This record gives sequence, C-alpha cells and structure tokens, in this order.
Amino acid sequence: MSKNELYCFGDIGNYSKTLTKMIEHIKKNNNSIFILLGDNFYFNGVKHKDGPEWNKYIKIFYNTLTYAILGNHDYIYEPRAQIESVYWNMPNFYYFKIINNIGMWFIDTQILDPGDFKSENPYVNLYPQINRVHGNYVDAYNRHINWLEIEFEKYKDLKYKIVFGHYPITSAGPYGDNIKLYSSLMKLFMKYNINAYISGHDHNLQHLQIKINNYVFNQFISGSNDESNSYPICNNNSKFFSNDCGYLKIKINKSNLNFKFINYKNKKIYSFVI
Repeated sequence: MSKNELYCFGDIGNYSKTLTKMIEHIKKNNNSIFILLGDNFYFNGVKHKDGPEWNKYIKIFYNTLTYAILGNHDYIYEPRAQIESVYWNMPNFYYFKIINNIGMWFIDTQILDPGDFKSENPYVNLYPQINRVHGNYVDAYNRHINWLEIEFEKYKDLKYKIVFGHYPITSAGPYGDNIKLYSSLMKLFMKYNINAYISGHDHNLQHLQIKINNYVFNQFISGSNDESNSYPICNNNSKFFSNDCGYLKIKINKSNLNFKFINYKNKKIYSFVI
C-alpha cells in the first residue's frame, strides 16, 4: 500500500462540525488513510450494518480509505454491525495490517478490560456485553492475547510496529493509568519492541512516555474533535497535552515515523520522531 500518511481520530461519535472541517481539509490530500479509534457512534453504537446512523459517517468520510476499531460505546447495541459494514475496513474485533512495511495491530481493549463489574453504568461495566457477544469474557480475553502474541512473533522482524486501541494504557487525563491493560500488554510490547500505542477514549491530545530499562513506551492519545466535550488534564506526567480539537498525523518516511498533533486550525502543535 503506497499511502504514507495516517490520520488518527478517536471518539468521533458526535460527528461535530469541527470534525467535518478537519476531514474535509485532509481529504484534499489523496495520500491519506484514516484510522478511527473507537466510540464511532454515540451513545450506543449501531443496531444494523446499514442503519440510518451510518448516514452521519458517510456524509463526512465518503470515498475514504478508513480502518476502524470498536470503543466501549460501540458495544451497547450490536458491535458486529460495525464489523459487517461495507463503509470502512474492520474485518474483525481485532486484526493486523501492513502499511508501507509498518506492522499495525488493531486491538479490542474492551475484551482485554471489560471495566468495573460492580458498576451499574453500562458504558463502564461491559462484562454483560462481552459475554453476550463473545460467549465468555475469560475465553475471549485468552483468545485475544494468544492471537496478539502469535502475530507479534510472526512479524517480529519488522522495523516499525504500531498498536491501535480504544482505551489508553496511561493518561494525564481523567482516566489515568489502566492497570489491567498495562499488565496484559506491556510485557509483550517490551518483548517485541512496539514503537507506539495509539488510543482515544480520553477526549484530548496527549503524548506520554514510560521508560523500562532499554525500552521506551510511547503512548499517543487522539480523542479530541468536539469542542463541547473535552477532558481536562489531571496530572503532569505527559510530554504533551492539549484540549484543542485536533488529530494525530503519522507520516511514514523511509528512515523514521513522524508523529504530529494538528489542531482544528490546521496548525502543528506538537511533533515527535521515532
């Protein structure tokens, strides 16, 4: 695949006017791929693979190459309806792609962390939904982790590797550190030298780093595209934090990966190179 610019948007489910303007500007460049990081439809996902909810998506993303994953809100109605949709690429709950020799794993963080089973909030306690969709959350978890390790091993010789998920592993926003995801994923990320993890869920823009011996874990959060629903900073452990509406752009070059946060005014507000 020759396209070498990835545009990452999380939590687009309100389909705001600001999101529309940003997408229209990006679509002028034919060298782009869109990646949607979950919570694709607020507040409860979709019921059918071609239901009326899709009109909002089609209006903005028509004729784009788009890869998507599910978020916690997408699990409320029928998550399989999004997988079966012809409007974007989501072949399964989790899957792998190679784009310009970059390994890209699209994971389902809701399977890996169904939330708080004591909560009455259906967006926080996904255990009933995971059991309904996948049969049993323990089995679903084990299948997902086994698949991920097998795929990491299969493509371990790739120079660059990126993982995309909905929930962040660490955050300077309200969600903080996700201990479940950290314990499930970090050893694998270290073993296979994953260069970056990209997520949404927190409605802001962030870059965070965790250094473990010789491994540097880079977490990018791109969930800010609706000015009416941004989340504040809660601690100062990030390399970069912004409440601006914007997105993460990943430029694939021959010798590096260039990560840039672009705000709704099409202004670069942060850049980092791996």
